[in-house]
Amino acid sequence: MPERAAILISCLKEEADQIRDRARRDLRPVSSYLLKITMRWVQFEERLYVDFTRFRKLDRTVFVRHVALPRGPRTTILLRCSAEESQRIRRAAERRGMTISGFIRQCLRRTWHTAENVIYQRLSE
Repeated sequence: MPERAAILISCLKEEADQIRDRARRDLRPVSSYLLKITMRWVQFEERLYVDFTRFRKLDRTVFVRHVALPRGPRTTILLRCSAEESQRIRRAAERRGMTISGFIRQCLRRTWHTAENVIYQRLSE
């Protein structure tokens, strides 16, 4: 059996409710929903990192993102994944100079924002 890992994600209660609701609508367990979105972004980050470092010496400040910790009632969500996926997520967060929770929350916000813009554009056509 492959090694498994667990990542505890600290987020706002509103974000946790939204994660659970979107996972339910996607007919997936929460971990599967989070993993699908996060690994897609990790894969993108890895390609971006390789392409960027291929052409010039890495300037870490290009990748670092400071995300403000939102205020409000907080909770946690457990993400279960393989040990390899966990390491890839950790490396991507480290490259960005972010916490793992911050990186995953940013991945979710990007995805949700993109989905809302696609829906809005289709409705306005």
